[in-house]
Amino acid sequence: MQQEVRGEQNGTLNFWDFGQIKQGKVVKHVFEFKNDTNSEFNIVSTSASCGCTSSKVDKQSLAPQETANVEVSFNSHGYSGDVEQFVYLTTDAPEKQVTKFRIKANVIK
Repeated sequence: MQQEVRGEQNGTLNFWDFGQIKQGKVVKHVFEFKNDTNSEFNIVSTSASCGCTSSKVDKQSLAPQETANVEVSFNSHGYSGDVEQFVYLTTDAPEKQVTKFRIKANVIK
């Protein structure tokens, strides 16, 4: 039986709560990242706070008001209880250098 993953944004676009998940499950969420500046910029890199979390971006260059999808994956193997991880997206725009995305889960055995 496949477990349904529940998520909540809790009022911010950079946070996702997977709720309760079973240990060993890999869960994913796609964040939307918008270029809200007046200039085109490039996404230089993404990095995660832990090896259990990974991310990928569907576009590297964003025109003004254009969006990119940032897919964040969390592998809950070896975790239990409340877990919080971060992904950092870096651009070459001086006014939007680093954006932090936060995910949370309650891992049960």
